Amino acid sequence: MLVLREASVTDTLRRIAVYLEAEFYEGHGEATMVLDNANGKGTIMGYNLSPGLGCLLYNITFYKEVMYYKDESLMNPLYFLYCLEGHVYHRFDKEGNDHRMDPLHNVVIFSNNDAVNMVRFGVNEKIMGTVIFVVQEMLPQTQDINPTFMRDVLADIFEVMKDEANYRHVGKMMLAEADLVRDIITSNGEGIVGRLHLESGLLNLLSHQIGATISSKTDIAQNSPLRKQETHKILKIGNYIAKNLAGNINISNLQSEFGLSSNKLQKGFNHVFGKSVHTFISDMRMERAKMLLETTDLSISEVAYTIGLSSRSNFSKMYQRRFGHLPSDYRKLVETASACYELTYKSQGTPNLKEAEIIAFHTELSKKKKKLDITGCLVHYGNDIFQILEGPKTHVQSIMQEIKNDGRFINFEIVWEGFKTVKVFQGCQMAMLNEKEKDLSKKTIPFDRFERELRAKVKEETSTITDRFWSNIRNFLLTVDNN
Repeated sequence: MLVLREASVTDTLRRIAVYLEAEFYEGHGEATMVLDNANGKGTIMGYNLSPGLGCLLYNITFYKEVMYYKDESLMNPLYFLYCLEGHVYHRFDKEGNDHRMDPLHNVVIFSNNDAVNMVRFGVNEKIMGTVIFVVQEMLPQTQDINPTFMRDVLADIFEVMKDEANYRHVGKMMLAEADLVRDIITSNGEGIVGRLHLESGLLNLLSHQIGATISSKTDIAQNSPLRKQETHKILKIGNYIAKNLAGNINISNLQSEFGLSSNKLQKGFNHVFGKSVHTFISDMRMERAKMLLETTDLSISEVAYTIGLSSRSNFSKMYQRRFGHLPSDYRKLVETASACYELTYKSQGTPNLKEAEIIAFHTELSKKKKKLDITGCLVHYGNDIFQILEGPKTHVQSIMQEIKNDGRFINFEIVWEGFKTVKVFQGCQMAMLNEKEKDLSKKTIPFDRFERELRAKVKEETSTITDRFWSNIRNFLLTVDNN
């Protein structure tokens, strides 16, 4: 049995690594445990986000029972847990039975009077989830939390719980946060861009969990027409539908695949998703179609085929019923001046290209882009260059061709291009991260890992990844400008 008394994320994770005979790596405000032995396989990553605010990210499978007791005498944090996959068990030191925390629920734990938290993990099942903790005594020092929302709301929660001996809240299922949590866990938060992405994602998740804690009065499982096991099967079916929209999906096939009766399917979908199976499938297809119309050059017929519909006319009718206009009209709307064409590319400088030449190139190009109503940003790190161009499609493509013909840059690769309704940047900006990275991180930006992630995604998912990337760069520039 492992007893943890450490106060910091790094020290806690180091102790766990020693206990499990795992590798341990420590960075600036972060640590990683890599396990690959008879005890299990996977990673646990820890981050000190700011004074009083930290997190642990689990993406691991334990081959043996792993259980630890957390002595809270050094710090008594408020824990926000979200388990995406697998099962975690918890009890306070004076409780007789473990309480199983099932996936997708909002869980909040607080132990008063220096109590001990016992945590046990499922064996031979993947544990994927987040633990965000807040230490009350350090909240006044935490300037990174918005003082008008999160910090004050957290203080109110502590005030409510100050008379509680022990507090464990297992709230409603938070289905919409599943993708956010998966993205946080798999993003690896290295370097400036990765760290900004991770921190924004965690603060976003924390705000959602705080909101759910305040508003939740009853668990979704109460008054449910389904047993909890069946509820999770409905969630699994929803994920299956989302990943197989191009296939022949109907109630009969879902019954055969998952072993639920038609009545259970309908009641389950109405309870969990608030709609029938047929409506759920239709809505998922139309939402995917909308994304494809916005982010790809697929024809209307190709979009219909991609979402599992063989008839263009039937697709158009369904789309108009869902959104109030035809897909062809929406495509025209996207391509108008109210939208913009975005192109993100990666390239490298020729050997011996100096930083001053890149700055001169950007300055000269910015003048041309301004005349053509093109905005964007150029990011330079080492010999790698990422640039986003936003504006009218013909103008963006023209500037892109001019960049390729410049001669100072090679190895071009288009990361993503397509129509967007909102620009990321309002002008032409530049981030020379060679100089500025030391302000936020001592590590290099993992562009190679970022590229591998992009190549592993389909086009519409790549659009989301590039959105986050450039939003984080914009936030970084704002941070640097304000320092």
